[in-house]
Amino acid sequence: MWLALPQAQERCTPAFYHYPAQVLPQRDFERGSVQLLIGAAFGMVSPVKTFAPTLYAAWQLQGGGVLPLPQDVAERALYLIEGEVLVDGEIVRAGELVILSDSARKLRASACVQGVIFGGAPLDGPRYLDWNFVASNRALLAAARADWQAGRFVMVPGESESIPLPG
Repeated sequence: MWLALPQAQERCTPAFYHYPAQVLPQRDFERGSVQLLIGAAFGMVSPVKTFAPTLYAAWQLQGGGVLPLPQDVAERALYLIEGEVLVDGEIVRAGELVILSDSARKLRASACVQGVIFGGAPLDGPRYLDWNFVASNRALLAAARADWQAGRFVMVPGESESIPLPG
């Protein structure tokens, strides 16, 4: 999953931040659990650095489980990895990505399911994706490709190989 930066920060110096799984908050509750990867929700705050309000949480429910949905997020979506859930009277099935309405308050599972909820503040303009690069205009993507090909990106700490651009 890629997280686009606000336009004011997208020309910042490239950086890599690593967060071991054990520092990401997790909460178990009756018939389910949720792990907060990015943002603040479910009474938890993730240590992951963000540049705009962001939400990304992985969750699991057993049959009969209910997950309350965060309400203080401007834009929210649900991707279901396994099973099916009921949201706002509609069934969502594995492999489906749905934008959650403002009225969506909870997920209900009749059998074991897992998925992710993500979202945040609206972007401040369109974004384009090219391989490992995300930018608000195509010229920035072309410059990033050229910099990668020329070896001008600093290596991620602990890594010794560079993956070539496709094509």
